[in-house]
Amino acid sequence: MKKYKVVIIDDEPWTRESIKQLANLKRLGLEIAGEASDGEYGLELIRQTMPDIILTDVNMPHLNGIELMNILRKEKNDALVIFISGYDNFEYIRGALKVDAVDYLLKPVKQSELNHQLEQCVYHLNNRETYGIEVTGEFLNEKWAGRFYEMRDLLKSSLNSNK
Repeated sequence: MKKYKVVIIDDEPWTRESIKQLANLKRLGLEIAGEASDGEYGLELIRQTMPDIILTDVNMPHLNGIELMNILRKEKNDALVIFISGYDNFEYIRGALKVDAVDYLLKPVKQSELNHQLEQCVYHLNNRETYGIEVTGEFLNEKWAGRFYEMRDLLKSSLNSNK
């Protein structure tokens, strides 16, 4: 089984620890490449470790998660990103959509949600390597995400029309 690298970026140490405890890392073939307590350190960590998956908070000191991902996307970093936030905020969710986030999970993170999204990341990373498939953040479970896709597409269309 191929190992994939994961970086966790959150200003709350207990959140980083919770993620490590909740995630089925070994079973999924994931390894923690590093942790950061703010966006600036996270950016440097990502540039050094080149992780496959980034788990990041949205609201952090120095550089928030959306700004962090905007910088990385401009650098052509195509790591899969899962935002973890205590804020159910439209602007944050909109920002996550613009950087093709896999998902936006609310704190406290539920183990089943976290592992489901990590499983989806591994599946698509495997397919990307095997078939060269470009991942665009469209791999949420269709059974419960139909309305999300509809809203996301409307939002993307609206955002693109204002360019």
